[in-house]
Amino acid sequence: MMKQNHRLGAKAAILVAMLGSGIAGLTPGGAQAADVAGAAPAAAAPPTSTSLVPDSAFFIGAGASFNATRFSDQNLYAQGVSTISQNGVPIGAGYAGGNVDPGFGTEYSIAGAVQLGYFQHFQASDWLWGVKLTYNYLGTEAETGPIAVPQSGAFTGPSSASFTGNVVGGSYSSRVDNQFSLVPFLGRSFDWGFVYLGAGPTLSRVRYDFNNVVGFADINGVHYDITGRPDDSSSKDWVVGGEVIVGATYFLSESWFVDLSYSYTVTGNTSKGYSGPFSTTARGGFEDVGILSGTFSGASSTQSIMVSINRVF
Repeated sequence: MMKQNHRLGAKAAILVAMLGSGIAGLTPGGAQAADVAGAAPAAAAPPTSTSLVPDSAFFIGAGASFNATRFSDQNLYAQGVSTISQNGVPIGAGYAGGNVDPGFGTEYSIAGAVQLGYFQHFQASDWLWGVKLTYNYLGTEAETGPIAVPQSGAFTGPSSASFTGNVVGGSYSSRVDNQFSLVPFLGRSFDWGFVYLGAGPTLSRVRYDFNNVVGFADINGVHYDITGRPDDSSSKDWVVGGEVIVGATYFLSESWFVDLSYSYTVTGNTSKGYSGPFSTTARGGFEDVGILSGTFSGASSTQSIMVSINRVF
């Protein structure tokens, strides 16, 4: 009887312990413990950016450009002014002038180019701003020859008359060689590089050459060489212009990138003068002493495709 009571007491103790565990699981503290035990692992950190484009950088590069230059608004003006003498005594004066369009078209060149610049992202943005200075040796030249500049004029003296003629040159050329551009730009960056668009001023050197020049006059049906020996004239100047550019870069590493761009550049219209003395006795005892002068004028526009390799600092 006592052994049986002992067994009943043990079973009752086990039952009380099981009920206590069940009740504890239903309490708020117990639920919190269960939640902690079954909590999911912490979320992984977001991946870091893989872009090779730095937040900001200076750069310098070198490459080549393919250029198509159109020479527009070209005009060649020539005039002669002289004193007419006979036996050393002035007896009259002569004048003639006129102009011609040399009819230049579009010329092509491949040239070397260098650039340096800086870019920087706007804060917490894929957009960026920058500026670059580019030197492009265009070396583009338009040439024609022989070329005749029509003249009309008159002379005074014992037998005053009007006349026509030509100032004839063996060749005439217009050239654009050294060109600098300073272009601010805006762009958007990606993992591989950035694209950009900009506009800014340019400074270009232009040159004109008028070679083997002789002035002729047709007086009373006779063709006279008024200026004598052939002469050469040239003039050069720096001209301000403007440029728009669009381009894209591709970063090979954090330190090197390739830049491919297209630009359209125009120069302002420039006009440069030339002059040279002459003296002849071509007209049978009459001496013509004077100055052959004139102006070279024109403008140009250039489309360029440039590719360069650049180092980032």
